[in-house]
Amino acid sequence: MLATLYGAQEAADDAMGELSAPEETDATDGYLDELKQIGAEMAEGVREAAEIRTEASEAIVEGFGHETTQSEELLSDAEELESWADDIENVTFEDFDEEDEDGHSSRSKH
Repeated sequence: MLATLYGAQEAADDAMGELSAPEETDATDGYLDELKQIGAEMAEGVREAAEIRTEASEAIVEGFGHETTQSEELLSDAEELESWADDIENVTFEDFDEEDEDGHSSRSKH
Protein backbone atom coordinates (compact mmCIF):
# COMPACT_ATOMS: atom_id res chain seq x y z
CA MET A 1 0.00 0.00 0.00
CA LEU A 2 2.74 2.47 0.85
CA ALA A 3 4.36 1.83 -2.51
CA THR A 4 1.11 2.88 -4.19
CA LEU A 5 0.94 6.09 -2.16
CA TYR A 6 4.62 6.87 -2.73
CA GLY A 7 4.16 6.22 -6.43
CA ALA A 8 1.22 8.62 -6.61
CA GLN A 9 3.15 11.27 -4.70
CA GLU A 10 6.24 10.84 -6.87
CA ALA A 11 4.18 11.09 -10.06
CA ALA A 12 2.56 14.29 -8.77
CA ASP A 13 5.95 15.71 -7.76
CA ASP A 14 7.36 14.94 -11.21
CA ALA A 15 4.38 16.52 -12.95
CA MET A 16 4.58 19.61 -10.74
CA GLY A 17 8.28 19.91 -11.56
CA GLU A 18 7.46 20.01 -15.26
CA LEU A 19 4.92 22.81 -14.87
CA SER A 20 5.89 26.39 -15.34
CA ALA A 21 3.72 29.25 -14.19
CA PRO A 22 1.91 31.02 -17.01
CA GLU A 23 3.44 34.28 -18.17
CA GLU A 24 0.18 35.63 -19.48
CA THR A 25 -3.28 35.74 -17.95
CA ASP A 26 -4.69 33.85 -20.94
CA ALA A 27 -2.52 30.84 -20.11
CA THR A 28 -3.83 30.57 -16.54
CA ASP A 29 -6.78 28.34 -17.48
CA GLY A 30 -4.51 25.75 -19.07
CA TYR A 31 -2.21 25.88 -16.05
CA LEU A 32 -5.13 25.34 -13.67
CA ASP A 33 -6.38 22.47 -15.84
CA GLU A 34 -2.96 20.83 -15.55
CA LEU A 35 -2.97 21.29 -11.77
CA LYS A 36 -6.44 19.74 -11.57
CA GLN A 37 -5.28 16.80 -13.70
CA ILE A 38 -2.29 16.24 -11.41
CA GLY A 39 -4.66 16.28 -8.42
CA ALA A 40 -7.03 13.82 -10.11
CA GLU A 41 -4.15 11.43 -10.82
CA MET A 42 -2.90 11.71 -7.25
CA ALA A 43 -6.41 11.07 -5.92
CA GLU A 44 -6.63 7.99 -8.15
CA GLY A 45 -3.42 6.63 -6.63
CA VAL A 46 -4.75 7.25 -3.12
CA ARG A 47 -7.97 5.43 -4.04
CA GLU A 48 -5.92 2.49 -5.30
CA ALA A 49 -4.19 2.34 -1.90
CA ALA A 50 -7.61 2.46 -0.21
CA GLU A 51 -8.81 -0.41 -2.38
CA ILE A 52 -5.78 -2.50 -1.40
CA ARG A 53 -6.58 -1.89 2.27
CA THR A 54 -10.25 -2.77 1.75
CA GLU A 55 -9.36 -5.99 -0.05
CA ALA A 56 -6.91 -6.95 2.70
CA SER A 57 -9.59 -6.34 5.32
CA GLU A 58 -12.08 -8.46 3.39
CA ALA A 59 -9.52 -11.27 3.04
CA ILE A 60 -8.96 -11.33 6.80
CA VAL A 61 -12.68 -11.44 7.48
CA GLU A 62 -13.12 -14.21 4.92
CA GLY A 63 -10.20 -16.18 6.35
CA PHE A 64 -11.29 -15.96 9.99
CA GLY A 65 -15.00 -15.89 9.32
CA HIS A 66 -15.41 -12.70 11.36
CA GLU A 67 -13.97 -9.23 11.77
CA THR A 68 -10.75 -8.80 13.70
CA THR A 69 -8.93 -5.81 15.11
CA GLN A 70 -6.59 -5.93 12.11
CA SER A 71 -9.45 -6.05 9.58
CA GLU A 72 -11.17 -3.14 11.30
CA GLU A 73 -7.95 -1.09 11.27
CA LEU A 74 -7.44 -1.79 7.58
CA LEU A 75 -11.00 -0.77 6.81
CA SER A 76 -10.60 2.41 8.87
CA ASP A 77 -7.39 3.22 6.97
CA ALA A 78 -9.21 2.66 3.68
CA GLU A 79 -11.98 5.06 4.70
CA GLU A 80 -9.43 7.71 5.69
CA LEU A 81 -7.63 7.31 2.36
CA GLU A 82 -10.92 7.66 0.47
CA SER A 83 -11.62 10.85 2.41
CA TRP A 84 -8.15 12.14 1.58
CA ALA A 85 -8.71 11.38 -2.11
CA ASP A 86 -11.99 13.33 -1.96
CA ASP A 87 -10.16 16.28 -0.39
CA ILE A 88 -7.51 16.19 -3.12
CA GLU A 89 -10.16 16.13 -5.86
CA ASN A 90 -12.08 19.02 -4.30
CA VAL A 91 -9.19 21.49 -4.07
CA THR A 92 -10.14 24.82 -5.61
CA PHE A 93 -7.32 26.97 -6.82
CA GLU A 94 -9.42 30.12 -6.78
CA ASP A 95 -8.80 30.30 -3.02
CA PHE A 96 -5.06 30.77 -3.47
CA ASP A 97 -3.53 34.23 -3.67
CA GLU A 98 -1.18 35.26 -6.43
CA GLU A 99 2.40 35.83 -5.36
CA ASP A 100 4.67 38.69 -6.30
CA GLU A 101 8.24 38.30 -7.57
CA ASP A 102 9.55 37.73 -4.02
CA GLY A 103 7.04 34.93 -3.36
CA HIS A 104 4.85 37.02 -1.05
CA SER A 105 1.09 36.80 -1.20
CA SER A 106 -0.51 39.88 -2.72
CA ARG A 107 -2.80 40.04 0.31
CA SER A 108 -0.18 39.46 2.97
CA LYS A 109 1.64 42.19 4.80
CA HIS A 110 5.37 42.38 4.00
